[in-house]
Amino acid sequence: MSDHFTEPVRGINADPRPLGMAGLDATLAYVHGSLPAVPVHHLTGLRPTEASLGRSTFAMPVTSWLADNAGIIEPGMLAFVVDAPLASAIYTGLRPGQVVTTSELSLTFIQPVHRDASGLSARASVVHANRQVGVSAAEVEDSSGRLLAHATTRCVIHTVPGDAEQAAAPGAAPVAAPETNDLPDRYQRPARGTVYPAELWDTMAGLQFCQALVDGSLDHGPAGYLLGTRMVAADEGTTTWRMPTSRWLCAAGPALYGGAVACLAQLAQDLSIMTTLPTGTVFATLDLKVHFLRPVLPGTGDLTATGEVVHRGRSIAVSQVRITNDRGKTVAMSSGSALLVPDGVRRMRGGELPTPVVEG
Repeated sequence: MSDHFTEPVRGINADPRPLGMAGLDATLAYVHGSLPAVPVHHLTGLRPTEASLGRSTFAMPVTSWLADNAGIIEPGMLAFVVDAPLASAIYTGLRPGQVVTTSELSLTFIQPVHRDASGLSARASVVHANRQVGVSAAEVEDSSGRLLAHATTRCVIHTVPGDAEQAAAPGAAPVAAPETNDLPDRYQRPARGTVYPAELWDTMAGLQFCQALVDGSLDHGPAGYLLGTRMVAADEGTTTWRMPTSRWLCAAGPALYGGAVACLAQLAQDLSIMTTLPTGTVFATLDLKVHFLRPVLPGTGDLTATGEVVHRGRSIAVSQVRITNDRGKTVAMSSGSALLVPDGVRRMRGGELPTPVVEG
């Protein structure tokens, strides 16, 4: 487990005070800082920057913590940044005492994050909402305005039982003060993990690389240390991963942030495909679709994600992932595909990232 998970958690989740506020008022309170930042902000720097009725924007800095073993920003990190504004855009239209729960998150990846990018932003707007369900869409861009991904979500709208204003009254449900120390937030510290040169993939097939991660011969990348994800088993066409249910991975709600669960799904999806690749071949993630089936409460043991390749063609591979809690109950399922790039290592050595779409 990453060392920061042993530190006291910074930020507040499951704060009852927003329950007594209209969704837009609560969202603006987070934007302006009158409501305290949530744990994932102190972990990654993710924060809301703008909000209006039916719209929400979040931003996150690009740091070394977001990279995989090849030094490329994990595609799952785009899911991490976009899940919050997608749900928040729907939340801005709710009455006091109403909350949203993400049931489905879908991303189409357009191009990778450029190595010179300093930040990511995701702008979401509501497509449709009624009393029970909301649908929203978003685009993810880098600091240069390059479009990186398009995303959609479906959220279920709930009314919290009881009197929302009474539940949120001062003293009704105490909120613990955020823990502090002299250290900067995690994303502001030097990253842990190892980035390997492209030449490594000239000498190791994908399965050999994954098995070396499992037995510790190779180190996980920085993103694995940031989220606490680790591969625990690998065979041809399948990998198994674990991730702690730490409160560090919580946003405003009481459950684990959906964007963190989506990151776990993406890792299991992509690295299962990697186990089928020969030396010299890399891949570019094309899409990811996650169905959230049960909430995951913090402090309930590790999540386990098992990925399996269900199709392996010459240029496209498709995989599926099942994520279970410590009781073996399925909490999420996902599917996605990747473009296989046989000459990818050569292109990476030349400073070019494999990408599914020609950049405009």
